[in-house]
Amino acid sequence: MIRTVWKRLYRDYVMPNRMADYEQLLGLARAMGYGGTTIGAFYRDLKNGLVEDGHRALVLRHDIDSSPELCPAFAAAEERAGMRGSYFFRLSTIDVGIMRDLAAAGHEVGYHYEELATIAKERGANRTAQVDALIPAARERFAANLAALRERTRLPLRVAASHGDFANRALGVTNVVILQDRAFRAAQGIDVEAYDADLMRPFGLRVADTYHPAFWKPELPQPALRAGVGPGYILTHPRQWGRQPLCNARDDLLRLVEGALFTLGIPRAGGGAGQRAVPPAACDPT
Repeated sequence: MIRTVWKRLYRDYVMPNRMADYEQLLGLARAMGYGGTTIGAFYRDLKNGLVEDGHRALVLRHDIDSSPELCPAFAAAEERAGMRGSYFFRLSTIDVGIMRDLAAAGHEVGYHYEELATIAKERGANRTAQVDALIPAARERFAANLAALRERTRLPLRVAASHGDFANRALGVTNVVILQDRAFRAAQGIDVEAYDADLMRPFGLRVADTYHPAFWKPELPQPALRAGVGPGYILTHPRQWGRQPLCNARDDLLRLVEGALFTLGIPRAGGGAGQRAVPPAACDPT
């Protein structure tokens, strides 16, 4: 128990910044002939028949669950390596200035959506049997949120990625169900979802960052990059790369509160930390 608690404290409040490790990873990829690309660009190449087994494209995806202020460091590392990445923002991590800067530099900016989990928490729905009744409201909320974000950011936001909330794990259903209706997806102007089966199928390397001390799951990416395995898909989250103690403390506290309310079936006003209202456009930087 003591060891488990220490690991959590270390990774959330003590672990030093690891951006140098990310830069080294990109340097290795570049040395091995990989081109870092976005989900949207890779999907277009895939549809046009330009992706083959062993193709050394490396999709760089960032889910901005917290700490959007770390995005410029990721982007700068990618730009130094001649690469670009996809950045997906939750409502709780929207930073219009950062999002516009990323897009202006050639990175892809998308929506990290979680409306099904939000509706479930708002209604105190904590059983799988309740999910089907939640989907229409989740789609309606998704459409409203996406429209508001496009208006506020003045960005196309045509690529989306489902956020994995604890409520989804408890319900056994991901937020992806919101965009499984192709007519609804088309109406929202979404070209591709980050977990689409046809997008995922070609990847010979697919890894995500995880907590200290493992850092990667299901395996380290470096051996596969050295072996030329491709195409590749690397998913990262700011929390695993830069120490943000105040942000982590807030998120940990909110997660405890939300978890207790959800377990008891008590409705959570506002749907929890991830779905705070989109601030007015008057607050945006010019």
